[in-house]
Amino acid sequence: MNSIRPLEKKDIPDIVEKLQHIFLRNAPSRRNLSPDKLTGHFEDILFNNPWYDPEITSLVSRGKDGKINGFLGVVPRPMRLSGQPLRAAVIFYHADSESSVSLAGAQLLKTFFSGPQDLSLTDAASDIGRRIWGAVGGTQLPLYSLQWERIFRPARVAVEALSRRRMLAPFEGALSPVANLADSVTNRLFSSHSPPTGNSYIEEDLDIKILIESLPLFYPAGALQPVYHEHSLQWIFDQADQFRSHGELKKVMVRNAKREVIGWYLYYVKTGRRCPVLHIAAKKGAMDIILNHLFSHARRHGVTALYGRVDPKYIHDVANQHCFFRLGSWTVVHSQNEELIRLFQLGEAAVSRLDGEWISQF
Repeated sequence: MNSIRPLEKKDIPDIVEKLQHIFLRNAPSRRNLSPDKLTGHFEDILFNNPWYDPEITSLVSRGKDGKINGFLGVVPRPMRLSGQPLRAAVIFYHADSESSVSLAGAQLLKTFFSGPQDLSLTDAASDIGRRIWGAVGGTQLPLYSLQWERIFRPARVAVEALSRRRMLAPFEGALSPVANLADSVTNRLFSSHSPPTGNSYIEEDLDIKILIESLPLFYPAGALQPVYHEHSLQWIFDQADQFRSHGELKKVMVRNAKREVIGWYLYYVKTGRRCPVLHIAAKKGAMDIILNHLFSHARRHGVTALYGRVDPKYIHDVANQHCFFRLGSWTVVHSQNEELIRLFQLGEAAVSRLDGEWISQF
């Protein structure tokens, strides 16, 4: 039987040493970090985040030999429903081996679920992870587990996929000119699939204050929403800026001819690569405009494809933009409040990658 207790700062070096191979496999951007820097990253995420709450804390598991065999990382996140504050927690879990995943994971989750939070959430669960959550009362959310992708340069995307295989990586340079030529021909043939954004829309750097003021207006009054403040949103952006392996983080706000804010998007730019989208928001009826603006912006910066997690309320808008869908990492939630579960099942929870495990990137 494993013993479970709250995580303390003094545990972090042991966790880094024991589980470092897992962190580096799951987060390539951390591969160049020394153990000391990884330890500092842990402290920043788990103890120095803007929402730290000693009542909603991370947990560590030790086996019979007294050694750490797993831990549950927790970042509290405030949310709001119909004007009422809620305490949510984003969870990520690691074990030292697959054999200990099920046992230690179930025990850690079960212990944590007895805490004071209103909602527990993960949006990066593996197939094993979602089954463990299900075994202890979690609810799987297929809609929030879908990932969309919009390809601009299919031949280049194919070459990039081949280059991720070690034996084929040396051929990327030789294949790239052929892929670029093929994409050039394809883009001319299918230019009608890339409608112009138009000159009546104004592009600006995303202003944190405006985002905070506008976001509640973009969602139905009854939707479950994250709560941001200037310092907490800036902290999220600072964390996201560190993931240089994805490229440069772009934060773009779009206004119409009347200078009204109609939406914004955050995504990474890396020329010649597929790039992830973190967040998209739009006023009612304006999502097509924002998506067109995003895709045009990405093409101008040489991005080969964009991908992001589906927001159920925008799924039809995304589908109309020649995107395709596939199952990504699992989103799973747990709550004693059935109304919260129902909102997720109906697609009425306004959560994005800014509100999940992405910012932790362990």
